[in-house]
Amino acid sequence: MSGIRSFGFCVAMFGAVVIARPAAGHPQDGAASPSVGEITGESVNLRAQNSESAWSLRKLDKGEKVVILSESAGWMKVRVPLGYTCWVSKPYAEQGGDGFVTLNADHVNLRPAPSSKQFPLAQLDKGTKMRFVSESDEWVEVAAPPDLPVWVSGQFVKNLGPESSFSAELNRLTAEAERRYESKRAEAKKASETASREKEIHKSFQAAEDQVAVENAKTNPDYAPALALYDQVKTSTQDASLRETVNSRIAEIGRLQKLREELNQAKGVGDKLKSELADASKKYDEELEGLKRVVEHKEQKQLEIGWLVRQPKLNVNLGDKSSPSFRLVKGGTTLCYLESTKYDLGDFVEKQVVVAGDIVRKPDLDTRLVVVRELEVVSAK
Repeated sequence: MSGIRSFGFCVAMFGAVVIARPAAGHPQDGAASPSVGEITGESVNLRAQNSESAWSLRKLDKGEKVVILSESAGWMKVRVPLGYTCWVSKPYAEQGGDGFVTLNADHVNLRPAPSSKQFPLAQLDKGTKMRFVSESDEWVEVAAPPDLPVWVSGQFVKNLGPESSFSAELNRLTAEAERRYESKRAEAKKASETASREKEIHKSFQAAEDQVAVENAKTNPDYAPALALYDQVKTSTQDASLRETVNSRIAEIGRLQKLREELNQAKGVGDKLKSELADASKKYDEELEGLKRVVEHKEQKQLEIGWLVRQPKLNVNLGDKSSPSFRLVKGGTTLCYLESTKYDLGDFVEKQVVVAGDIVRKPDLDTRLVVVRELEVVSAK
């Protein structure tokens, strides 16, 4: 295996790790020459080392062919015509436009999974080219070199005969692996482009979220720019969860806008009522002042305004034949009792009046008595 340093097995001795490298091109453990084997089990693990605890590189299907290189302690070292993938650290893999990556350093570890904690399958030299499959932030997935051996449990392999007898089928399987890698690379490229596009879409979503937060702090918010961004995200994303979140945000803004409109309408009605009340109060005060001026001009001694009501019974004794039968009230409070020889006060019951007259104070009255000299009607119920 030119350019490949394969890790066969490790022996821990006095705290040190000794790595044995098999001599390239020589069958081991009694294997005279490579032969072809057929997988007899379902979903058989292809492992990085000859151990049940070793990393599973992929599953082998029943009937799949492998090239048997050697056999040891129930395990078979094999090559896999349909191939498998492994990983190299991204800084050491330079991508070309031909669908391959080239290593830019010596002794680059080829690992079974994208993690530096995984024991490497082999070390590769600078200039080694491998078919590119996919990439992540720190790792590049590549098709394993075709001459890199791995392991499968011998109990699931049936020996069919010498490798030379299966040349045509092995070539077909290798070509099929190439097509599969090409398809997987195209899918990975599409997924990478989609991920990049979704990343930009998420930035637009966050910009909309930030815009909404700014507008929420304003007295008169304008959500139109944020809604435009939300619509753009909704029509662009392939992320169903994000689309659902955007629809929820748009609905929330719609409800908020409706509530603000209702509040503004209510505020408008309130402002109108307040204005009308102020106008009515002003007009009332002006009319009252006018009445006061008329009555005061007649030089009367007492001026009151209120509602004239009948007083059925009053337990007082004024020294005359009858008690006062009328009183003047305002807001439920009695202002005074009323008598008049000039007016028939019964004609003014349940009317708002301005009265002017003389105060008569009696010790047995609970409020003053006004003898009406002048009376003006303001309004009636």
